[in-house]
Amino acid sequence: MSTSSITSTLGTAGSTAQQTAQSTTASSQQQLATNMNSFLTLLTAQLTHQDPLSPTDTSQFTNQLVLFAQVQQQIDINQNLETLMASQNSSALAASANYLGQGVTAVSTSLPLQDSSATFYYTTPANAASVSAVITDSAGNIIDTMTGDATAGTHSLTWNGANISGGTSTDGTYNLTVTATGTNGSTTQLDTAVSGTVTAVAVDPSNNQPQVLLGSLGVDLTNIIEIEKAGTTDGNLGNIGTALSNAQAQQNSSTSGTNTSNTNTNSNATTGG
Repeated sequence: MSTSSITSTLGTAGSTAQQTAQSTTASSQQQLATNMNSFLTLLTAQLTHQDPLSPTDTSQFTNQLVLFAQVQQQIDINQNLETLMASQNSSALAASANYLGQGVTAVSTSLPLQDSSATFYYTTPANAASVSAVITDSAGNIIDTMTGDATAGTHSLTWNGANISGGTSTDGTYNLTVTATGTNGSTTQLDTAVSGTVTAVAVDPSNNQPQVLLGSLGVDLTNIIEIEKAGTTDGNLGNIGTALSNAQAQQNSSTSGTNTSNTNTNSNATTGG
């Protein structure tokens, strides 16, 4: 990617974020102006037709004017904050340009196939009898299956794009599911990390945060574990294992919180019944 195209992409993304913030503020300003005009019209009519012997209490509409001024001040503060956030996102996006052409490893359940190669990582728990990886397309069709290392610890596997029909899959993003089967027959879905080469940087439209693109796969900067030379697939298994353990702990914590909430809800429902 040329320097001019990178600059153009960053400029467009930054401009879009700023335009979004400006559009939101402009809408609030317009609504306030409409309400203010309506208020002044009613106030003028009230003052015009007031009883000279019993004039309108000015304290009421004075309070209204003060409220309008406070709302205007709040809109101005929001506008400044939105502009600051847009500027920070643009700066973060510009800084993300340093990732271009670099190899990164990130926590993800999506697998980027680039140049007919995709490397992913998983941590096998103790007492696992077998590990299997299933690669599917966006429609859920099974593209390929692989057998992993059942030895406890963090391991890597590289998919060459081969599919179960004997052909070769096209480069793109695929879904990845790695499952460990225990000696007692129980199954556990494992967290995964993937490696790929950064081909572009962009703004995630869902949260206006910068992300890197591994081909067609968007990866949030917060999910990146390592940055390596392009084409490198021998990531530090210790670092990757720690990141996967943290991801699993967060998932367990979230699941535990949901189960506790459901238990409390069911308990309250039973008590209420």
